[in-house]
Amino acid sequence: VPLVVFKREKEVARKLEFDGLYITEQPSEDDIKGQWDRLVINTPSFPNNYWDKFVKRKVINKYGDLYGAERIAELLGLDKNALDFSPVEESEPEEASLVSW
Repeated sequence: VPLVVFKREKEVARKLEFDGLYITEQPSEDDIKGQWDRLVINTPSFPNNYWDKFVKRKVINKYGDLYGAERIAELLGLDKNALDFSPVEESEPEEASLVSW
């Protein structure tokens, strides 16, 4: 069963990233599998078994300009803090000088 789950997560993640599925188009109401996939990508734990944990970030970077990063984050089940992709700058403490007044 874990292999089946992994393969399905991989398939959904690749469709999401490369084809824009569920971003540019929604599955039809008759497509039960597509409706379940749409529910799954909305969970914070997706992808759980698939190795590419940054697929949601890649989707926002790729389609954010066209459809709005906030809207895509809502579709993917991300909170607003997840939209901040700016690198965190760590400042090094200044070394104490030999001459201190």
